[in-house]
Amino acid sequence: MNDEIEIEKITADNLDKIKYENIKMFSIAYSGAMGYPGEIIFAHFDKKLKFYSINWNCDPFMDEVDKAFFKPFALPFKENQYFCLPAIDGWRKLELGRGNYLLIREEEYKQFAKVANDYDDGCLIYASLLYHSWMAIAKMCYKKK
Repeated sequence: MNDEIEIEKITADNLDKIKYENIKMFSIAYSGAMGYPGEIIFAHFDKKLKFYSINWNCDPFMDEVDKAFFKPFALPFKENQYFCLPAIDGWRKLELGRGNYLLIREEEYKQFAKVANDYDDGCLIYASLLYHSWMAIAKMCYKKK
């Protein structure tokens, strides 16, 4: 079994496959964040879990993503891109440290937290552990679904 995390870049060819209601969680890095500033990674579940990414700082395709499925998030991000992420109704925000955040749908959080604690009991306490492991944990959450 291949446990490697594959992340597909969002393009015109796959944009229509990504639906807002199937986005279960996503990470976002602000400008100046450690790692990859501006990167958004979506965990999308439609029969199987897939990860998609785009960089809201510099990807010219971001306007199309806003229109297609990112509208509920676009305004809070653009208004607060250099500050901390505001609360978004229906989503649980977790710090990943150094300008990085993870947002999880409220209805998915309980399962994610359980799997995260089984994975490493410090994951939900230490942002750096969660930063490096959230996609592996997401894969475990959706492995049996």
